[in-house]
Amino acid sequence: MNAKFGGDLWRMQFGEEISDQTMLVGIDVCHKGKQSTIGFCATYDPYMCKYYAQASPQPVKGQEIISTSVLSDYFQRAFASYKEFNGKMPKHIFIYRDGVGDSMRQSVIEQELKQLHNIISVEYGLTEAEDFSAPKLEPPEITLIIVNKRVRQRFFQQTAGHNG
Repeated sequence: MNAKFGGDLWRMQFGEEISDQTMLVGIDVCHKGKQSTIGFCATYDPYMCKYYAQASPQPVKGQEIISTSVLSDYFQRAFASYKEFNGKMPKHIFIYRDGVGDSMRQSVIEQELKQLHNIISVEYGLTEAEDFSAPKLEPPEITLIIVNKRVRQRFFQQTAGHNG
């Protein structure tokens, strides 16, 4: 019943290292089926249990890098949700980016981070706009974590008399 009325099912508490103005973002591109699909979600509350979420097809099957217009739309809506709920913008953004193969990692980092910096410039009032009275906000810290599920390392515990 609580969830149906928008209540939290759980809450997490974090140490001082993580500000209560932190947005956690997850981005994935899935290449199964007839068309590749982008999945995006971003937290907008201090307990990181309320989410803005969006999914859409990629224009080209197998395309790893998300287009500027799609990524911009997702982040603009996520920032709007965050600001509506908190009355302010996030100070730190953690991005978990999944679905990136080893060969595409550097391209995704360069292109998508550049897109994100451009989006932040607009959303935080850092670009030269027509409205010079708009307040300029301090840009958030960004932490990008590339998730790789194809781990080849194996770890074994050594015990007395047994190696492996």
